[in-house]
Amino acid sequence: MTGSSIISLKVLRMSENRKRLIEQLRDTVDFFSQRKTVGVMRTEHSIFLPSELILKQSEETEEFIKTARAINNKEEWNCPVIVERVEGKLKGVEFVFQFNKNTKFKDIIEEIEARIS
Repeated sequence: MTGSSIISLKVLRMSENRKRLIEQLRDTVDFFSQRKTVGVMRTEHSIFLPSELILKQSEETEEFIKTARAINNKEEWNCPVIVERVEGKLKGVEFVFQFNKNTKFKDIIEEIEARIS
């Protein structure tokens, strides 16, 4: 019993110390904005949200989903976001951000920053 309590406490501490989903998204978009291969080859970034996270961190996941939707809805930003339900052993939702040479990284980062503030 003590062992499981320690593991639960470690998981709790790890989750408290991690960045919010949209902060992670901002860092990812910034990373890809600096990659020389964007536009040369197909570039995608996938973020998987397990169902458990969606339920337990509903405010945070809602914030992320709204941000992904805003990015997808701005066609001029050239960053389509594909959302797929994932079934199987670990259920959830996968968000695939597609980047290309015309992606407006600066505009996307500004949108995310505005939502973080």
